[in-house]
Amino acid sequence: MKYRRLNTTKNGDSFSQETIKKVFDKGSPIKGVDPLKWREDICGDTIKFQAYGDRDSRFGWEMDHINPVSNGGNDELENLQPLQWKNNLEKGDQLNWKCNQTIIEY
Repeated sequence: MKYRRLNTTKNGDSFSQETIKKVFDKGSPIKGVDPLKWREDICGDTIKFQAYGDRDSRFGWEMDHINPVSNGGNDELENLQPLQWKNNLEKGDQLNWKCNQTIIEY
């Protein structure tokens, strides 16, 4: 099986800026902060738009295929979600993954 880089389409290509923005916008707005810059992922962890793909940032986030590519998942917007990078690392290629409900330690 071919290794696919993080934050890439099922074919290994980079996502377009338009797709990155649309997926970020799927995160939950946080009351009192700029929703163009800050959101929460499905686990309640804060992500920052400008920290896309940044595993050195506590607010870094990644493109997650809800149904993993390894399971036949596609690149349609409905199958993509923003996940804080540690959550995405924990999820890996799991299909029926649930967030760890504890606060992520940094």
